[in-house]
Amino acid sequence: DKIEPQKGMSRAAALLRSLREQFKHQVDISSEVFVLDCEVSQSSDMDRLRKHLAFLKGEVLKDQPQLPKLCSEIVRKVPGWCKNNLGGGAPVLRWQEYVQ
Repeated sequence: DKIEPQKGMSRAAALLRSLREQFKHQVDISSEVFVLDCEVSQSSDMDRLRKHLAFLKGEVLKDQPQLPKLCSEIVRKVPGWCKNNLGGGAPVLRWQEYVQ
């Protein structure tokens, strides 16, 4: 379903108004409208979307507390520990391994 860009923007803006009215404060809807051609991944509109998503990610993460050093060390070591200790089984240790 291909339409002219201006007509697409008009439809998208109408849809945006409708969604904002319907969801009000339940969903955070961006004020920027993106009309994309799914067959052109390197278009300027797709680039705008990527930049907007990166901006939103930054906004969300700036309010999050940083991961404590202990947690980041655990996250880094868990995959190797699982590979060495679980051998594809359930995440359970034998009593002797636990006691050590």
